[in-house]
Amino acid sequence: MGVRLAEIRDRALLREAQTILGTFEERSQRLDKNKIEYLIELVDSGVPIFAQIDSLGLSKDEIADLFNRRAAEDNFPIGQVSNLEDMKKFVEYSRRHISEPGPDLEQALVRYIINDLHQDNDCGFVGNTVGIYMEDFFEIFKPDDRQKITEAIIKFAPGIWLNNLSYTIKHEVMSLDELVERTATETYNFISNYHKILYHLHLLEQEGKPSKVSIESLTEKVKEVFMANPVLFLSPGNKSIIDSLYTPDEQHQFIDEQLKGNINPDFFDLLLDSRFKADYYAICKKLLWESDYLFSTVAITHHQWDNIKSITGGKDLVDLVSKHVETADFSLIFGDSEFIAYLGSNPSKANALVDSLLAFRNFKAIAQLNEAVSLFDNEEQELQNKLKLLQRSRSKVKDSALRVEQKKEIADIQSKLGKIADNDQVKIKQNLVPIQERTLTILNEACEQNRFLVFTDDILETAGLDADKYIKRDLLGYLVIDPQILFIRDPRPKENNPSEFLRRSTMLCENIFGTDKLNIIINDNKRLLAFRKTEYGKHIYNKEQVPTETMEEIEAMNPFIEIHEQDKLSQDYYYTVLDRIKDTPFAGLYEKQLHKIATEKNKADGLRLNIKYFEPDIAFKQMAERIFLLNSHPDVVEHANWIMALPEDQQRELINLLEFALLNNLGFLRQILSEENFEAAKNNLQEDIESLALKMFNLEEIEGLSFEDLSPNTIKALFIYYHQTCKKNNRRDLAFGDFITHVLDGTYKSWRQWGSDTEPEDKSLYLDRLKEKKLIPRGLNIKQYQAWIQEEKLDFEDVFDYQTSDMKYGIREIIGAAIADEHIPTESLDTSNIDDRYNNLIEPLRLLSDRQRELRELSKASGLNEAQEAEYKQLAQRIIEYRQKYGEEINGISALKYLEQLKNLSAHDLESQTITLEGKNKIPLKKVFKLLEDTFGDEFPDFISDISRLRQLITNGFEQIYGGQKISREKLHLTDKIDLETYVFIGEKPVNSCQNYNGRSGLNAGLLSYLADPNVKIIQMYNESGTIIARSIIRLLEDDNGQAQLFIERVYSASPHPKINEAIVNLAKLKADSLGVGLYASEIRASGEVESDKELLMANLHNNGSRSTHVYTDTGGGNMPNGRFTIRSARNVNIH
Repeated sequence: MGVRLAEIRDRALLREAQTILGTFEERSQRLDKNKIEYLIELVDSGVPIFAQIDSLGLSKDEIADLFNRRAAEDNFPIGQVSNLEDMKKFVEYSRRHISEPGPDLEQALVRYIINDLHQDNDCGFVGNTVGIYMEDFFEIFKPDDRQKITEAIIKFAPGIWLNNLSYTIKHEVMSLDELVERTATETYNFISNYHKILYHLHLLEQEGKPSKVSIESLTEKVKEVFMANPVLFLSPGNKSIIDSLYTPDEQHQFIDEQLKGNINPDFFDLLLDSRFKADYYAICKKLLWESDYLFSTVAITHHQWDNIKSITGGKDLVDLVSKHVETADFSLIFGDSEFIAYLGSNPSKANALVDSLLAFRNFKAIAQLNEAVSLFDNEEQELQNKLKLLQRSRSKVKDSALRVEQKKEIADIQSKLGKIADNDQVKIKQNLVPIQERTLTILNEACEQNRFLVFTDDILETAGLDADKYIKRDLLGYLVIDPQILFIRDPRPKENNPSEFLRRSTMLCENIFGTDKLNIIINDNKRLLAFRKTEYGKHIYNKEQVPTETMEEIEAMNPFIEIHEQDKLSQDYYYTVLDRIKDTPFAGLYEKQLHKIATEKNKADGLRLNIKYFEPDIAFKQMAERIFLLNSHPDVVEHANWIMALPEDQQRELINLLEFALLNNLGFLRQILSEENFEAAKNNLQEDIESLALKMFNLEEIEGLSFEDLSPNTIKALFIYYHQTCKKNNRRDLAFGDFITHVLDGTYKSWRQWGSDTEPEDKSLYLDRLKEKKLIPRGLNIKQYQAWIQEEKLDFEDVFDYQTSDMKYGIREIIGAAIADEHIPTESLDTSNIDDRYNNLIEPLRLLSDRQRELRELSKASGLNEAQEAEYKQLAQRIIEYRQKYGEEINGISALKYLEQLKNLSAHDLESQTITLEGKNKIPLKKVFKLLEDTFGDEFPDFISDISRLRQLITNGFEQIYGGQKISREKLHLTDKIDLETYVFIGEKPVNSCQNYNGRSGLNAGLLSYLADPNVKIIQMYNESGTIIARSIIRLLEDDNGQAQLFIERVYSASPHPKINEAIVNLAKLKADSLGVGLYASEIRASGEVESDKELLMANLHNNGSRSTHVYTDTGGGNMPNGRFTIRSARNVNIH
């Protein structure tokens, strides 16, 4: 059926190619752009242009150029239809023109096919096509070329032969025993083709042909694959294989073996869903009870939670959750009305659960429980309302069939209401009332005792909480952490109905303080509003929310605000900014650097007048904005001459301190600067900053702490991270307190490495203590650990030749990683039938707009009569209404179309800073990214960091390819040094990621692990100016035997160039060699990595603990509680 559908699609594509290109030679003369570009756009759209190669009217050199351009952008140049018609025509053309000057096109194709096999194994075009159309594919080529391709498949992608065993054996490509040996490690492909292999083995036996592989040895090989990949054992698709290979007793023995030691949570999850689940209820229940790790990694979806409920039962389920209160996902658990009913049926267990939550100071979960209890009887209210509406409408319905249907629906609702009203349900509701009252009391007491706790999302939304009181007390201090609080919608439920919220209409602070008082607060904090940004670089206010006079003052403080609100400027952007700086007290601060950037940009890009979708140079904007900030405070301006006259190092240090003071509402600047004495000003500012920080970290009573070694920016980042992420969880609060105390008392380095306040004399003793706490591998010796903590360095210089294909590769990698890391679910990026969905939505709007345009033209020509005037106004209103109704949906689909087009970014798109839709519509990239951020930002905040990476990648790519830097010799420095300042900002630099200290999704709980855990280091790459441009996490893990191994995570870089990845891996290899251990990876491939003997290169690697509550790992499952995770089948990339 799949082949048949492919053939139908092929015929349609070929007809499309014939229609478009039949007269191309004539029409190409009238094209307003390069015809090669036009043809590339057609190929990008899936048109098999080479099926019409003779109609293109192109020279051989032009055909070669078209082929090479596609190849350079990492796209298979031809072969858009699976029946290979276009490939056949291409080869035929090559042979007809072989005597003409120019490249041998057929050989270019052969070389590309071999490279495709090398790069993508069986996942590229050849792997996805040859298996099905193998006979037709090889018939295209000459015997010598056929042999070259055959050898490449054998070497790089032998699994392709499994897809067509009949061809493989008939043509004696590989012996069956060699094929089995080579493909057994390609687990899924090997297992899915088991019956085919078995069939051909039987044939060989019947024909009396010898084979090294017997049915018995094949059986053992398949069993080895299942043992190495136990998840496949429980796959429903493999049932017939399992039943043929294992007796029922052997199947249970296999499962029993998997439930020992480090249990694979994926296997456990599948077991709860498998045909074996009834036999393992008791064992699974026991394992869930014993293992925090297993419970927290399995109970993360509604389906998995239902499986756990089915094997545990109500009362035991409450005990199980109480046991794992530290790691449970309570947003999932308390969202289950059945679980809330369990609590109501057993008040003592419910109170025990609340006690456990309180012991861990998990006030967020307590708030979630309070809300769940308050909404528990809401089903009855909803049914009552629905019943009234039905009864009212039924009296007016005359259609007898509809009346019968409504009568049945009324009876169903009455039945449900009867069940709800039974004695058990009434008793449950009564028992839940004290739980609701107790949780509310706890939350009020907690907010009374803990500054800023009230601003936690779920707590703020608690019905009955005295939020007004705590917000009035804490707001001014909290503004330093999160000034956005001034402008959020009120998320609190209405007092008389917990299911209805105020958020849609009014602001929280306006409801609490009143408009006049709020306006005063906004005015008093206008500098924060002028210069502080969200974690994604946006303003923290909407302009209409700020009083007009205050907004004018804000714009005067930071001229960038007013400049960026204009679509078009009267002079170049950079010189417009320089004009705003000119003649201000701090104009000379970065004068040379700013003018240099402005000149270079003007020379490269010409006058930049249209700035609607313009992204300025980052360094230029940062320096200019710092000048505006200093100019914004009269007390600083008064002493500008003295500050500007300071020696450069003193000036830089003082300005850093002043910047912190100005952005965090520190006062007394008049007194601090009045003496114009550098040491006095510096000391006074540092004292004020330290005083604020000690207060923010709740460390005021501890003596001997110093912030001298921390920059103001790092201090600010740490207290934002503490209050937004760490303080809300008791264990994380304590862990952060331990970390920050060691930072401030000067013992951070020795504590991080050894768990000691000083470097210990008896290092072996402290090494054993780290092992006892499961912070390092069991088999690690002292010599290896000292090699691990020693800084590794690597300097190199190389030429970086950037191509558009590097951009496309980087874009696809970022989007793929975002899905893999669960920043956004796959279904939210579903582009199936996207054009049909878009056209169905936009067509009514298009018809309205077309008619409106007709009337507008008619009005210009001859005027409109009264009826036409009325129609024109009506059309305008209908267009507004349609956009209001469907605008969000249209934007959502447009965002998906934009994202899909970014994956196919062409050289022309990159140069023009646009994407091209439907071959004609040019969309500026800044508009593209704005729509992506607006569409996905609220629902998937972590995906915004990926969008930010895409923006940065494309911006850097443009500079490197079209900004005069295409061929550049780079001097780079790599290190794995422990540098707190770098580690704190690792979610922001070199690119934004979910580990941003200011992140709000909860994934950045793992940032504390990077700061505190001794088995984690970050490989950092710096350019000549000292800017970090790439990084990768490297972990010291243990294998199944407890021996130490290194694992390198995904590379995060502002540039996609493969040499950056290669250099980082090289440093990791040096580190692995110094320890005498393997270097493993899953998502990156090392240069020259061995392809054969794969079973020798695989290992399961384990992380067994952490000083933090969570460890974030790209490869090991995301945000893992207690630092427990396993990376399965990691590849050794350092075989000598």
